[in-house]
Amino acid sequence: MIGSSAGIPTPMSTTAPSPPVLRPEDADFIRSGVSVCVASRDVRHVPSLARGLGCAVCDGGRTLRLLLVKSQSEALLRDLEKSGQIAVVFTRPSTHRSLQIKGSDARLETASSGDEQLVQTSFEAFADDLLTIGFSRAFTGLYYQHEKSDLVAVTFTPDDVFLQTPGPNAGARLEPLP
Repeated sequence: MIGSSAGIPTPMSTTAPSPPVLRPEDADFIRSGVSVCVASRDVRHVPSLARGLGCAVCDGGRTLRLLLVKSQSEALLRDLEKSGQIAVVFTRPSTHRSLQIKGSDARLETASSGDEQLVQTSFEAFADDLLTIGFSRAFTGLYYQHEKSDLVAVTFTPDDVFLQTPGPNAGARLEPLP
């Protein structure tokens, strides 16, 4: 019998996976070529920060997969490996619309061959947004410059989502889907 030990039946887990914390419109926003700033902290609570090159929403919004430049993110990656604590801010420069997503189970993964396409898609959308406020594609290209072999992925489960757009509601927790 499945789930038994020494012939004694044990209940099988019937717990459904937890619902995603992200609303569909927030998932669309963080995939839309926005600025991605990734942060963590060390054991002394000293922050570390790196820029992300893109984000994939996976498992129906239950996990996020961020892409970073490994050589530019060493302190952050070290802190993520030790604590799992992560905070990511997604911002559209032309409007300042911002979301912050926090998690506690961040883990490093090897970048896959499909990740470079995600970076390219993010670059194109980010460059289009920056063009509207006067920044050239060449400028944005410098922001996204990297070697394919220097990409690393960070995956985590969102625990909390906060509105961070400047204004009276900045810092407000967004309620998860029911």
